Order: sequence, then structure tokens, then C-alpha cells
Amino acid sequence: MPRRKKLIFAAGAVLLSIVATLGVVLALDVHLHHKFAALAGLNIWGYRGEPAGHKRPHEIRIVVLGGSTVLGFGLNEPDTFPYLLAQLLNRSATPPVTYSVVNLGYNQAGAYSFRFNLADYKYLDYDIVCLYEGYNDLGKPNRYLSRHEWLVFRLFGYMPILPIIVTEKITQLRTGDVRGADPKSPIVFRPGVVNRTKADALEAAKAITDSIDRQLRNVKNSELDRSGVPPVPECSERWSFYCGGVAAGVDYARRLGKVVIVVTQPYGGGGHPEQQAELRQMLAHRYASDPAVHYLDLGHAVDMTDPTLAWDSMHLTRMGNQRIAEGLLPTIKTVAAPLER
Repeated sequence: MPRRKKLIFAAGAVLLSIVATLGVVLALDVHLHHKFAALAGLNIWGYRGEPAGHKRPHEIRIVVLGGSTVLGFGLNEPDTFPYLLAQLLNRSATPPVTYSVVNLGYNQAGAYSFRFNLADYKYLDYDIVCLYEGYNDLGKPNRYLSRHEWLVFRLFGYMPILPIIVTEKITQLRTGDVRGADPKSPIVFRPGVVNRTKADALEAAKAITDSIDRQLRNVKNSELDRSGVPPVPECSERWSFYCGGVAAGVDYARRLGKVVIVVTQPYGGGGHPEQQAELRQMLAHRYASDPAVHYLDLGHAVDMTDPTLAWDSMHLTRMGNQRIAEGLLPTIKTVAAPLER
């Protein structure tokens, strides 16, 4: 065989091998997404619930952004307030109008992530933006961008779940940590040959995913401007970063022509009431003349000390989320009225 043909054949074989390997890893990742959707809370596009798809005629689409209280940490999807809100809206809608509410919540996400998430999901063609976060900004400036940790997501919009699930599974298979009936009994290590083999296979799949992500690290993304949040004179130094994150999210949504609702969560500790008071001050100063920017105070909607409403004094139960959905309903119906016509 001529040298040139040998090189072409070798290159083709390598390419075929790479494509086959990527196909296997992708298939495994998609399988894990479906298997652990209820537990992990994210679909293949990185948000909770079934993929939204193209917006239908007469459909009004709302996106809700925030942290774990939006995502519904510790709850099944039907118990989250975005899901319950969609039910309430559709019960009150006049046909042919329908509503969809997309849950873009993510654990630990703060206000800084708002503009990035709105850019990431611009393709959803949302009509109304609901910004619901304050708890995750009570400490030091929160620059966590969650989904952007993965270049695969930043480039293709696909959210890998394999590394998250597999890391825990590998630990379980390699250590075989099994406790007896007595919770004080020592851990018994029983890895076994089969389990070690499974762990090796999973580790190999995870290594491929990590390798792909590392190879893509040099690729630029025009939407990713990680520059610092400019000072917000309406807010004190303590809350300036938070207020700036909210303002950046509002400004981005308004540039797209979207209606915005900024919501105060049920009041918690750690300076939350003070933070929200300064947020209100900033919103009133900057957006008083903009009829498409709205503020809703749900600070007293839920008693966070009631375990039937908040199971850990921060994350709400289904009953607590029902109250948030009911609290959001009148404002959303009011701002959506022009869209229903």
C-alpha cells in the first residue's frame, strides 16, 4: 500500500475510533441523565424538567433564575414552585393562551450568574424573566457560574452529568463502604473484583469527558465576560456586588425586550432583610420609569421557622412552594396581560 494511502487509512481509523468513543460516552451520559433526572434535577440542557422545545403559538414562556430554592433542592420536580406556578397559570389562562415556566435554578447560584444564564438560554425565546435570589449572596461576592464550569456546555449547550454521578459511584464501588445495622459499626470494605472492574470502566469514561473539556479550554466564548460588576452607588459596599449582579441581569433582559420581575425571597437571617431593602432602593432609583421592570416582595409569604413550610429553614416544602407560586401568580398575570391579547 502506498505511503499516502497508509496515512489516510491510519488517520481514518483514528478518527473512527475517536467518534466511536465519543458516541459511547455521550450515550452513557444521556442514559445517566434519564436515570438520575429526579435526583440530580437537570436535563441534558442543564435545567430542571423536560426540555422546553420551540415555543408554540399563543404560549407565554417564563424563566425563573436563582439558586437551590428555585431548583427545588431535596424535592421532586412537581413540588418546586416553578412547576406549581405553571399549573396555576394554565388553570387561569384563557384558551388558546398557555404558559410554560422553565426552571433555570442551580445550586449555589447567585445574582452574578443572572446575565450569563439569560444569555445561555436566550434560545428559549422567553417572554418574562423572574429573578429570585438573595440567600446565596449573603456572604462574600458569589461569582459561581455553575454550568460554565463545563466547556461542553458553553460551546454546545449540553450539560454533562456523567462526572457528577460517576464520581460518587466510583467511590462506592472502590471502597464498598457497607455499614451494619448498628450505625456506629465500622465501615466494612468489600470492593470485589467485579466492582473494581466496574469502577475502572466508569473512571475511564469520566477521564474521557474530563479530557474533552480540558482540550476545549482555549476556546473563547463571546458571551463570557467575567469582568467585575461595576459599583452600584445605590447600595452599600456590603451589598454592592449583589445589587450589581441583579442590575446586570435586569439590563440584559431589557436589552432583549423582556419583561422582568425581581422577587424578594422569604426573609431569612444573615442580613437578608437589610440586603433586600437596599435592593429595593436600587431598583426604585434605576427602573422607576421602566414599566417592564417589576418588583415583588414575598419576604413575609412563608414562615421560615415552620417545618411544614421550610424543611431546613431555607428550602421550602411543597406547601411552602405552593405559597410562593400563589404569591407570584397575580403579578405575573398582570405583566402577562398584554401578551395574552
